[in-house]
Amino acid sequence: MGVITFEKVLEIFRDYLQEDPCTDVVYTKWGYVRLFCEPPHMNAMEAVLCQTPVELFRELLEIYLVDQEYQIVKRQGALDQENRKKLERVRKEFLDKMKKTENTEI
Repeated sequence: MGVITFEKVLEIFRDYLQEDPCTDVVYTKWGYVRLFCEPPHMNAMEAVLCQTPVELFRELLEIYLVDQEYQIVKRQGALDQENRKKLERVRKEFLDKMKKTENTEI
């Protein structure tokens, strides 16, 4: 059984983290922190400490799915059954990436 690493989690979410102007992940002496800061409220920030790679994976997956849901609702005005299924497929794809690369359960 493989070991999940922070580096692997960051690699899986690399594209999302590079493209999303509001989300970042930084290393601290306590672990990795997922930050969220949205203009115009640049003086207010949300921070979530993730002390294990599994915590970071779960946090990034949830924030990614929330962002995707927000984008759908913004475009279409509501989240229909088809889009719910799409989001579940996306969730499964991320889980499969982690399981495939590390042969590990999340």
